Amino acid sequence: MSWLLQLINEFKPYFELLNATSATLSIITWLAAFPLLIRALRRSKLASIRLPFMELRFAEAAAAMGAALESKSMPFQASALARTLDAAITGQRLAGKSILWVDDNPTSHRYESMALTALGISVTDALDTEPALQQISGGKYDLIISDMGRASGKDAGYVLLQALRKVGNSTPFVIYSTSNAPKHKQEALRSGAQGSTNDPQELLELVVKILTGAKK
Repeated sequence: MSWLLQLINEFKPYFELLNATSATLSIITWLAAFPLLIRALRRSKLASIRLPFMELRFAEAAAAMGAALESKSMPFQASALARTLDAAITGQRLAGKSILWVDDNPTSHRYESMALTALGISVTDALDTEPALQQISGGKYDLIISDMGRASGKDAGYVLLQALRKVGNSTPFVIYSTSNAPKHKQEALRSGAQGSTNDPQELLELVVKILTGAKK
């Protein structure tokens, strides 16, 4: 664990620079991306990813996830992230996939959205339950990510999920909120969601697993 702390501290200035900008991935992102890419590949004992022309997307996603974890003061697990990104990029199975992200504060997941976009996923925002239902009725999404509490209610995430399941909409659904307690994870599964987390890296793992159809 000591090397993880050393890695985070070493690149903290880069993350702080990333957090200070609301623009799309910039030169600052690239400065953070390549060191992170090299460290992640070395720690996971991967010589390279399988598709060389996808290395830029790997680096973009790695940097964005690093910024997301830093912004939430969560540890960066280099080996696990490298494996997840490698699985995501191999075969370009995420290219063309679409996600509807329901959250009344989209800036809270801006880095997570950057990471998913870098992997070829289209991410569309909706601010509350009713707008989300309208957008879903007008188009098809491969996955829905929702926060839990919004102005419309503290259980707004479940209200949206239940509304969808009631009309037979089986689109995979993930809760991305402030809790990662086991009881809340179990509650989400019982309610018909495919997962629940507050961890950016775990969210990425869930998204990749769901959209690629991976069994594990």
